[in-house]
Amino acid sequence: MEKPKKRTETKPYKIGVCVECKVRDGDSSKKKLYQCPYCGRWFCEKHIEPRIATTRGAIEQIRDPVLRDKVLEEWRKPDGHPDTVWTKKYFEDLKKQEEEQRQKFWETIEDLERIKEEKEFEKTKKLIETPTITFTPKPNKKRIETESSVKARKINAIPILLIVGIISFIVLVSFMSQSGFNLFKNNVSYTNDSQKARIIQTPNIQILTIISEPVYIQNCKTNAEEEIKALRIRYPVDFTHRLVLMKEFTSIGEAEEFARKYTTFPIQSICRSQNPKKVIVLIYELDYSNPVQIGGFGAVITLTKESTALFCGENGKVLKVGIAC
Repeated sequence: MEKPKKRTETKPYKIGVCVECKVRDGDSSKKKLYQCPYCGRWFCEKHIEPRIATTRGAIEQIRDPVLRDKVLEEWRKPDGHPDTVWTKKYFEDLKKQEEEQRQKFWETIEDLERIKEEKEFEKTKKLIETPTITFTPKPNKKRIETESSVKARKINAIPILLIVGIISFIVLVSFMSQSGFNLFKNNVSYTNDSQKARIIQTPNIQILTIISEPVYIQNCKTNAEEEIKALRIRYPVDFTHRLVLMKEFTSIGEAEEFARKYTTFPIQSICRSQNPKKVIVLIYELDYSNPVQIGGFGAVITLTKESTALFCGENGKVLKVGIAC
């Protein structure tokens, strides 16, 4: 929410004692006072900006950790004066921002689903339009053999075929016993740290499938899942979760800007002291088992689901944000 700008030379003022200076600093000296556009009271230049009018205990009752940290950060700002009128507008603006961000999030999900469906349709269309190749054998130009000559040839070929089959079977058994060949091999091999090989068995065929994924991505997903589980334990309302988006960046600012587009509430800044070379953004959707109400002072937000973001570094560990710095 936009706060009033500091005074200018043309802004009207009066001479008097600032209430905040007197209460906080014991300063009863007279100075220039300016009127707050929200509550209408008069304050000095140091205390003219409005602040959240609440207590630390009330802030701790907010269930959503992202909203709680944001309100706490605003509450801790120095100077200014507590203003109930501005506080109400502050929570109303948060509700409006939450609705706009949620609408953008679902519009993005719908766009992704539409793109996926279009790609699948194009793929199916190409398969349907692929011409089939047929082979028509040329007629045999050799002379037509008589029925008796064909029968005679078949009878003479039977012993030869039996002999060839027996010899082939003996050679195959010998080869299998010497090399330990096994058509139904069950072991799983790993080519390196970032590739897994899986054997899929059929009665006569083995299919080798390679699944490639960098180790730090695997570690990031695992650590993020542990973070979500810990958050689930701290929450008073149970929820289910799913990973809806994941993207990698080389800049902290770009990663934070990307996360702001898809999260329900404003994100907390990544601690710059960690100095990650890569930042992986994971967007999770949380589906609450019961509706959750947050806020106060006449502005209450009811949520059934929300989207939140986690960040990982190049080592796959979850990065610290906000007051955890």
